[in-house]
Amino acid sequence: MRTHTPKPFYWLTSLLIAVAMFGISCQQYEYSSPGPGILELRLAVKNTRENIIPFNDFSFLNIVIRDMAVLRNDGTYLIVLSDLHAIQRKENGDTLNCITFAARDSQIVLGQVYAPPGTYVGLGLDKMTAVVHDPFLLRFDGNRYTPIAILDVGPAQKFTMIQPPPPFDVKESRKTIVTFTLDLDQSMPRRTEWFEWVAPLVYISSIQYL
Repeated sequence: MRTHTPKPFYWLTSLLIAVAMFGISCQQYEYSSPGPGILELRLAVKNTRENIIPFNDFSFLNIVIRDMAVLRNDGTYLIVLSDLHAIQRKENGDTLNCITFAARDSQIVLGQVYAPPGTYVGLGLDKMTAVVHDPFLLRFDGNRYTPIAILDVGPAQKFTMIQPPPPFDVKESRKTIVTFTLDLDQSMPRRTEWFEWVAPLVYISSIQYL
């Protein structure tokens, strides 16, 4: 005489086997992604005409940065805001004085961002807009201010690399500082009684890994 195992037994057995297989499969694979690093972009200014445009904290030659981006070697872009806590840049952009001691000493911060580890190959110019400047340079000689006109030779330009940029890396939990130097001698040639603004001509002058 045949005996029949109750059907609930089969359901319980199948459930236990499925749970066991699921537990085994979960233990076989561990997924992890690297933590971000910090990317900081700085601006330095090259100026060999200090007898005409002296570095000090009382003269003014302002440029306005509305956006910054860097390009990865895989073709993707990373937007760089003014600091690590910013959610957007100021509505009218960030104003930077290019003839302060901070500019001379590479201490002007263009932006900071938490960045995925990887290799970056330069500025993401497709995601950036033109850099604008004040119509006058205000030079302080210790007693008074002298305004000197700055005339554009054409439409406002984006940052323009005058040397092929070297690639730089961002590493997990590390800080990378990339300094862009604005060559003021080439960007703003002197004329008789004014300066001409050609474009913000820059190059990468320093890469530091901290």
